[in-house]
Amino acid sequence: MDTNLPEFAYYNGTILDLQHEFNTTVRDWIRSRIPLERLVTDESILPEPAMLLVELKTAWQRHNELGVYIDKTLNDIWGRDITSFSHSNLIFLANLVIYAAAADDRKRKASILIKPVIEKELNRTHAQEKLSTEEITTLLGTVSHTAYLQRRYDLLGLAYTEMTGDMTYGNFNRPIIAQKYFAGSVEYLQAYMPTSLTVEEVYMQLQSIKERKEEMDIHKVYLLIDHPSLRNLEELLRFDNLDEYLYMMNMYGMPEYLLRRYITEELTTNGLMQEKGNPLFYSPEEIRPALIELAERTDTKEENNESLQKQKEIFYTYYKHESPPHDDN
Repeated sequence: MDTNLPEFAYYNGTILDLQHEFNTTVRDWIRSRIPLERLVTDESILPEPAMLLVELKTAWQRHNELGVYIDKTLNDIWGRDITSFSHSNLIFLANLVIYAAAADDRKRKASILIKPVIEKELNRTHAQEKLSTEEITTLLGTVSHTAYLQRRYDLLGLAYTEMTGDMTYGNFNRPIIAQKYFAGSVEYLQAYMPTSLTVEEVYMQLQSIKERKEEMDIHKVYLLIDHPSLRNLEELLRFDNLDEYLYMMNMYGMPEYLLRRYITEELTTNGLMQEKGNPLFYSPEEIRPALIELAERTDTKEENNESLQKQKEIFYTYYKHESPPHDDN
């Protein structure tokens, strides 16, 4: 997991409010997509699990780093009238929108290959490794190590510790768990605490999850010793059910959404784009020309904003080897 998280210091509301807004917006966007995007699953072009893992880790790392970067940039622009920006800062925002969309697209394209690759690899290993039904079940037991199960276990452990003072199940504390699952928000964490359970019920659920995980782990260790070729598939299953969900729980994609929301609201308010309501209904290819058009109109050549200037310099240094056309920083 990345140690740096988006902070959303500029957002006038709670993390729960933000998550609800985002979920509603994404749901409306998905419903509007007709036909829905379909993945070509020709097995001959699917990558091997090891290759896909490398691409997944690279794509998600880039996406998450950019999310944290955009979050810091939003501190300098949130709430400002976009027509007050200088020419170079408007061009910077135009380029940032494109790069953010590209990072999200790369991550998404890698992620939608996971299920077809897993299915192909399961068929291959069942035939070549002569795995029994029990061994296949053990391998798929990786799915039991989901982010949601781990979050539930840690929240139960936290509740048990706070109720009894007993740290038998681990040294649980709110800031660490908030950092792991809730974008660092203790308030967001509280909404998921098992407050309706008694201490006995908390204990029983904790023990049940612990025993289940330990049993599956033991079986899996022996399976991978007997079949080392399954390690990449096991790691891919784990990434699919654990890592990706932890990234989503920590809202690394939220800053890109908020950037698009801020820019589209400002551009529509100033009559530079047609009102569509949902920020996700605007493509980066629509947003960028509108920002460039505004930049060409502005008389402001530079701003006295050291923080934003620093963010702009970081961006162009980080992406200098792939600068888009019309780049003018």
